[in-house]
Amino acid sequence: MQWAFDLGSNQAVREHARPILAQLQAGRMPCYGAWPEAQVSLFQRWIESGMRPLNPREAALEEAAFGLVGGEDQRLLEGGAG
Repeated sequence: MQWAFDLGSNQAVREHARPILAQLQAGRMPCYGAWPEAQVSLFQRWIESGMRPLNPREAALEEAAFGLVGGEDQRLLEGGAG
């Protein structure tokens, strides 16, 4: 996995979904505070579903639920210090 990628990019999140999930489960992401367990579980279910394309309503919910930020979160994905 590359050091940094755009967490605002759906394709980049799909490509790096498993490492993102690991960081979410460990509470190290996002940098502004750990997600509630329900939100982490939702992200995991999305991965397990094959990260299938969503209809427009689902896409809006995905954007709201998975809206990750760059910078600090990207550094954490690579095991860097905060």
